[in-house]
Order: sequence, then structure tokens, then C-alpha cells
Amino acid sequence: MSVATQVNRSVVSKARHLTARLEAGDVSALAALYDRYAVAVYRLALALLGREADAEDVLQDVFLGLLRRSRDLRDPRAYLLAAARHRAISILRRRRRETSQGDEPMPVLENGGDPDQAVAARQIERALGRLPAEQREVVVLRIYEGLSFPEIARVVRTNANTAASRYRYGVARLRELVGDDI
Repeated sequence: MSVATQVNRSVVSKARHLTARLEAGDVSALAALYDRYAVAVYRLALALLGREADAEDVLQDVFLGLLRRSRDLRDPRAYLLAAARHRAISILRRRRRETSQGDEPMPVLENGGDPDQAVAARQIERALGRLPAEQREVVVLRIYEGLSFPEIARVVRTNANTAASRYRYGVARLRELVGDDI
């Protein structure tokens, strides 16, 4: 068994322990799960929706949903990310029905104050926004959240090969859009 597999099992085991505590009525476990996974949930929602307010709504809805459904969670991270994805897709569908124009997408990347990094981050954000949603979500989950393709496949409900293909095509398209110098 590889070290990465052992570490991943340990992380999942700790998260399962937190969900068991939550099921037993320990509200502090929800806070611990929030601290551990809120950034990942928010980042995925923001990447899919492009609006900070909508991403915040998804974050709140997902954790309230966790409070209601804390039983039998094998992998809380996968559950939370899948729930965020589903909620974001619902919002996108509602937007399409309403056919209203929205705000400019909010930044997904952090640049640390460096002007060159800020310019590169804006270019990448614009390029991410031009990717098809299926590729964008896989790229965000892989690069920013560090999920493996089997984990991504569980979140987006596809197989690992499809997740890997979406990633490969998404990264290739990003390179086309921003060039190799970033």
C-alpha cells in the first residue's frame, strides 16, 4: 500500500469519525467538517457559478444538508463536493430559465499580491470560464482540491477514465487560451 493511499485512508477515517460525532448530536463536529472542507466546496461552486453570492449560498446549503444527512457517509468530502456540484447545477439551470445577465465571474485563484501573478491569475480565470462546465469542474477538483480521478469520478458521477479525459482536454484548452508562458 502506497503512502498516499495510507494518508488518504487516514483522512477519510478522521472525516468518518466526525460524521459519526455529528450523527450523535455533537454540533462541534459540523464546525470541524466545515473548517476542513468549506474552502473546497466554495471553490468548486465559484468555479461552476462564477458569482461569489451564489457560491456562498451553495456553501450554506451544502452544510445544512450535511446536518440533515449525517448518516452512513463513507467519504464526507466526496458527499460535500457532489452536493455542491448538484446545487450549482440547479442554480445554473434556474439562471438559464430566467435568461438574465449576471455579474462578472469572481476570482477562483489567489495571487498573493504579486502583480505578475495577478495578471496570470486573471488570464487563467478567464480561460477557466471559457471551458465547458464538465471540463472546468474536473480541472478545479484535480488542480485546486488535489482529488484523484477515481475521487473526481465519484463526485461528478462518471467513471475515472472520463474524468481523466475531461481533465486532459480541459488542460489542453487552457494551454491554447493562455499559452505556455504562464
